Amino acid sequence: TTFINILGGTVMKTSGKINLWGFDLDTNPRQVRASIGFVPQEINLDAYLRVDHPPIKVFNEDFNLYSFEDFGIFIWRNDEGTEHFSIRCGKLGQNGIGGHSHYDQLSIECYSEGKWIARDPGTGTYTDNIGIRNKFRSMIYHWGPNTDLDFPYESEFDCFKLAHASEGKVLNFDKFKFLGSALFNGKEIFRKVIIDNGIISISDFSKDVQIKPYNNWGEQKNGAKFEFSEGYKRLI
Repeated sequence: TTFINILGGTVMKTSGKINLWGFDLDTNPRQVRASIGFVPQEINLDAYLRVDHPPIKVFNEDFNLYSFEDFGIFIWRNDEGTEHFSIRCGKLGQNGIGGHSHYDQLSIECYSEGKWIARDPGTGTYTDNIGIRNKFRSMIYHWGPNTDLDFPYESEFDCFKLAHASEGKVLNFDKFKFLGSALFNGKEIFRKVIIDNGIISISDFSKDVQIKPYNNWGEQKNGAKFEFSEGYKRLI
C-alpha cells in the first residue's frame, strides 16, 4: 500500500530512486501515475445513516497531502503552512493500550485565512483532576463524529488506557479524498472527506448509532468546541 501511494504521489518517499516503464518518479511523476491503475477497497455506504457537515473553504492555492500512517495523522496543507486541514485516524499508543491517547479518532483540525476553524482541545490535565482529564480526552470535546453516544464512567484507575475506542481504519485516501472508520464504545462510524476547488466537505455514516450534523464549526471560539488547553493545566 505504501509503495502504491508513493507511485500515486500521496506519500513522499524518503530515499532511493523509482523508475517505471522508463519514467523516473522524481522527474516525470505525471507519467508514472498515468502508467499505473488500482481498484480502491471502498465500502458501499448507501444503506447507512448519513449526515453532512457545513462545508469549509480552506485552500485558496495548491496544496499537498502528507500522510503519517504509523502515527495516524493525515495532513493537507499549502507550502507556506497558512492553510491546512488534518484528520486523525490510526493506531492507539502503547501497543493499543492508549495510555496518553484521546477519543479523537476521525477528528479534524482546520486553519485558514489566519484563523482556526476546528482545533484539538489539548491536554487539560492528568491524574490530579479526573473530571478535567476525562473532558479533554472525550469524544465530545473533539471535532469527530457528532453523537450523543454514552461512554462508561472512567475512574482514576482508567487514566492510562483508552478502553472504549478502537484504532482507526483508513479505507481509502488520496490528495482529494479520505475515508476512514472507528469504533466508539463498540459503535462503528465512518467519516468521508472530499476536497473540491479548495472546499472541504465532510460526511459521517453509521448503522449502529444516531449521528448528527454540526450546525457550525469553531470559528467563534478560536477553533475550540468548548475549551482549549494551551498546555498542562492551562485552560482558556
